[in-house]
Amino acid sequence: MKSHSGFFARMRIGTTLGVSYVVVIVLLLISIAVSFVAVQQNAAATAEFYRRPFHVTKSALTLHGTFEQTALYLRELVNEPDAEQRAELLSSIKELANVRTEEFEFISSTFVADLDLLDKFKTANDDLVATRDRVVDVATSGDLDKARELFQTEYVPKKENAMALASDIVDTADGVASDFVDQTVTTKYQTYIILSIVAVIFIGIAVFTWRRISLAIAAPISEIEKGARRLAEGDLTTSIDYTSGNELGMLASSLNSSVASLKSYIHETDRVLTRLGDGQLNAVPRIEYAGDFSAIGASLERVTVSLRDTVERLSAAAEQVARSSAQMSDGSQIIAQGSAEQAMAIEELATSIQSITRVVGENTESVFVANNGAIEVLSSVESGNDQVTKTAQIIGEIKRNSLNISQLANAIEDIAFQTNILALNASVEAARAGDAGRGFAIVAEEVRRLAAQASEASKDADGLVARTLSSVEEGDAMIEVASNNMGEAVASAESVRKMMATITQTSTQQLDAIAQIRESMDRLSEVVQENSAASRESAAVSEELADQAIDLKHLLDRFSHDDQPRAESDR
Repeated sequence: MKSHSGFFARMRIGTTLGVSYVVVIVLLLISIAVSFVAVQQNAAATAEFYRRPFHVTKSALTLHGTFEQTALYLRELVNEPDAEQRAELLSSIKELANVRTEEFEFISSTFVADLDLLDKFKTANDDLVATRDRVVDVATSGDLDKARELFQTEYVPKKENAMALASDIVDTADGVASDFVDQTVTTKYQTYIILSIVAVIFIGIAVFTWRRISLAIAAPISEIEKGARRLAEGDLTTSIDYTSGNELGMLASSLNSSVASLKSYIHETDRVLTRLGDGQLNAVPRIEYAGDFSAIGASLERVTVSLRDTVERLSAAAEQVARSSAQMSDGSQIIAQGSAEQAMAIEELATSIQSITRVVGENTESVFVANNGAIEVLSSVESGNDQVTKTAQIIGEIKRNSLNISQLANAIEDIAFQTNILALNASVEAARAGDAGRGFAIVAEEVRRLAAQASEASKDADGLVARTLSSVEEGDAMIEVASNNMGEAVASAESVRKMMATITQTSTQQLDAIAQIRESMDRLSEVVQENSAASRESAAVSEELADQAIDLKHLLDRFSHDDQPRAESDR
């Protein structure tokens, strides 16, 4: 058995993990401290850069600008004849002088890179201020020509010299700023190097700690896992080859003890179950099951007692089953015979229902034919009724036309009467005319004759119309009677059609009901046949069950029910 005696192997797992965390925290604090130092150095360098080179450059550039602006105001001053404008320009020049003084004082207090250059700039600035004051005094006195001469010959060259020195200060400040930047970059790279060294040390220590902890924890856990896996696969011969004073060593020892106990429990359980399988129902466990395993020992004892009781009951039940199977076989034979008789009766009933179905079908077909005939009669009667109605309408039209003809005959008679009067008057006038009116008299006579014929014809037509109207009245009365009769015939035919339709529907329903009865009888016949077959099968099964019950009784007789175990079997 392997024994681990290393530093981490002797430590508890919690202590091991605590040591590893402390190492990691210490290395992290070192890295943070190095980073803080580097950041502090960069912050100090940046603050110094902002306080000196940056502001010196800014002030020098401001001085450079005041020189240019002052020169511009002086040029305007020496060329301005207006006193008020000169006063405003003088005020602006003084303000620029104050600004230049403040900036120069700041440069003098902070610029230490080149004191000789600062002295030169101070001398040039003082000389330039004195020259500016002379130009201002001359311009204020009103001698602008002399002021312009002083400005061009003295002030401008001195201004250029001062601006050049200011540019030199800016360049020097830029150089100092570059030095600060270089220092910051150097600090950055130094920080990188230090952090890299710390990181390498950190990684080395972490790898070393990881390796030692892995050997102290992972290796025994792997060994225990292998043993647990073999145990889960049913290998009770497994043993965990690991000893140590920490929790893992105690776990391995406890697991080995559990395997030994489990092996003894399984061996004893196998022995008891084997004896039960051999028919020795008096087998009991020899060892005491500890803890929760005591339920297994109690269960084995209960199984033994239960098996003995079950075998006894099965033996009694087998005898009862044998007797019941014989009775069931006899009953099944009787049921099979009754089912056969029921099947024959159902077949006879099915034959009778088939005859009834045929008769009802023929009746239904006759009803369908009668219904169709009633429908055709109703159609013919309705057609005749329509013809009578149309005839009544035509007779009414004839009556109206006859009345119109009578009115026309009366009008013609009136016209003939008037024509006759006119012809008579014409004859009288022709007679008065003598020979000259003879021809006209002949025409008048002919007209009278035609008028008389027209009047006679009108009277004949009027008489004919009167007779026609009389005949039409008689025909109208007859048509009305015929129409009433046809209406009654239509109503009767419709009633007959409805009755035939009802009879047809009833016959159809009867036919459907008989068909359902026939279908039910068919199913009933099938059920009876199935019952008969099932009864025969039940009889066969009952006989077979009786045989099996006898076999079961013989099999149960093999079990031993003695209260005392057989010595040889227990050994």
